[in-house]
Amino acid sequence: MNADSRYCPELLVPLLADLAAQARVGEIPVRGTSMFPSLLHGDKAWVVPTTAEEVRIGDVVLRLGETGPMVHRVVGWWWTRHGWRMLTKGDGARWFDPPVHPDQLVGRVVALVRDDQVQQLEGMRARVCGRIRAATSFTVGAWWEVWVRGRRTVRRWLGSPED
Repeated sequence: MNADSRYCPELLVPLLADLAAQARVGEIPVRGTSMFPSLLHGDKAWVVPTTAEEVRIGDVVLRLGETGPMVHRVVGWWWTRHGWRMLTKGDGARWFDPPVHPDQLVGRVVALVRDDQVQQLEGMRARVCGRIRAATSFTVGAWWEVWVRGRRTVRRWLGSPED
């Protein structure tokens, strides 16, 4: 789910840091459906600055992606030749996002606003629900990767052109 395109990624981190220094949170409108049903198009996410060490599996984070700022769930950690990276994925998306370098992490979503109702994403119940969603999302993403790679391998064996 991409944040509104009016936001400049290079300004997000300093803006959130300034808000945190004033004991305030940033509010980011979200667009798209990749986090359905957790976040809907038009919801507002309350974001606080964070580091990769503070984030847990199941947390919803604001990260910088190739297409701009994205609000997705942390589903695991991935080893790359450059060290451990955070793995994120939208709850409603098929594919994993590229692994997150710590510099790409902007903040953690602590609440969402929908129809003027604030829904906290902190606390034991929210953490358990987040971890269940993360496990489900990770499983779906892993099976999708296996399925697509398997189809490509079979097509290569049969000499069929790639899709």
